Amino acid sequence: MSENKNINIEAAVEEPKKIRFTIEYVLEKIEELTKQLESVERVAACISAVSDEIDTDEPEIAEHWSEVCSIKAAAIREVFTQREANLKKLLDYYIELSHELRSNNYNPI
Repeated sequence: MSENKNINIEAAVEEPKKIRFTIEYVLEKIEELTKQLESVERVAACISAVSDEIDTDEPEIAEHWSEVCSIKAAAIREVFTQREANLKKLLDYYIELSHELRSNNYNPI
């Protein structure tokens, strides 16, 4: 029993491992972010292609349909625009980190 307690105490006292970036890790992240950006661009193209035409005989629906479509498309576009901006910032960070790793100026915290 006392052996189990010693093991648990030692595990709790261990220092957390420091993450050290490698060029392989950074390049992998850059590739992942690039794919995500391409996906965001495809979605943005689909949003801009949304038609506000409706096939209905209901005048109340037809009257407001265009406005509803525009508002929904604008809201979705804003979400994806923000996501694209965040992905680009993250991509820029990893690109800068890759330059630092290649020039051996990287100092892990």
